[in-house]
Amino acid sequence: MRFFRMDEACFTTGIISNGKRVRIDGDYVFQQIIPREVLVRIDETVRSAPGVFLVCFLPRPTCSNPAYGVGVTSDELAVYEARTNFNGGTRWTRCPMWMSLPPHSHASGSPDRMRRVIRLVEEAVPEVELVPPFANWD
Repeated sequence: MRFFRMDEACFTTGIISNGKRVRIDGDYVFQQIIPREVLVRIDETVRSAPGVFLVCFLPRPTCSNPAYGVGVTSDELAVYEARTNFNGGTRWTRCPMWMSLPPHSHASGSPDRMRRVIRLVEEAVPEVELVPPFANWD
């Protein structure tokens, strides 16, 4: 919603979030949900790379759809929020107890660094495939 200035009319029907969510006439007909144990493994993997953190989302999206930064500083989360139009993000020290819509990890730096982080995560957690829509977001 943030990418469309909260105008839901722009995406009442579509394949959203790189195919992780599908809407028809305003209803979600498909959402890929990630189990908490997978989130924990992703988080453990990205914590080994400075400037990289996991971002989780509630399984049931709302208009505010807050982003939850895991193991992130306030300053790091502020940069992510400004770059991606996510507002009101919350910092967590560990993965939340709920499953998540497919998470993102934020990797500051060059596209090459982002590709290295993607490989790191996909090797450690082979059941996920990261598809970055733009640099510094995977």
